[in-house]
Amino acid sequence: MFVKLDFTGLNLAGKQIGDKIYTNCKFTGCDFSKAHMEGSKFYNCFFSSCCFDDTDLSGVKFSDCHISGCSIVEADLSGTLFWLTSITSTSFVGSNLHGTIFKTCDLDSGDGLVDFSQCNFMFSRWSCCKLDNVDLEFTDFSGAIMVCCTLRGAHLVRATLEAVRLESVDFSGCNLTGSQFIKTNLSGLDFVGANLVGTSFTECDLSRSDFSSAETREMKVSKCSTKGQIV
Repeated sequence: MFVKLDFTGLNLAGKQIGDKIYTNCKFTGCDFSKAHMEGSKFYNCFFSSCCFDDTDLSGVKFSDCHISGCSIVEADLSGTLFWLTSITSTSFVGSNLHGTIFKTCDLDSGDGLVDFSQCNFMFSRWSCCKLDNVDLEFTDFSGAIMVCCTLRGAHLVRATLEAVRLESVDFSGCNLTGSQFIKTNLSGLDFVGANLVGTSFTECDLSRSDFSSAETREMKVSKCSTKGQIV
């Protein structure tokens, strides 16, 4: 166990450092690229300008952590848990987040882009998270669960959302150009001002959803329930 340590400039690229516990530690400018960190636990830790590219972070737990200015590109985060964690100015491009869990996390890109483009989010679980303005282009959320989350102004372009469970999710102002919703219950959700150009809805429940002021040019709706839909 490592407690209240400053790991500034640490280079552990390619090392086997899994199943470790870190509490109240600070990581600045560290290189963890291609390292094996699976199963590690981080409690109240701060990460700044660190590199986790192509790193095995599967099953890792981040609790009450702060992640800023990091590169986590093409990493394996399958089954990882983010709880009460804030993330800013960080790239996850091309990473595997299959089954990853986000609970009460702030990923609002207002203070710096959080880029999840080309990530695999299949069967991930989200609750009480803020993803406003986050980049989620070319992502796959099939089988995911998202409850009490906001994606206001997020870039969810050409994403796939099949058999997704969505409850109290706010898509207002979201760019959903070319995305696909398949066999998903979207009843009562907010799409006000969203960009839905070329977006397709197949076998979805759109009843009572609010599409007012949304751009719906070339939007495709097939075999969907639209009772009480607001346009």
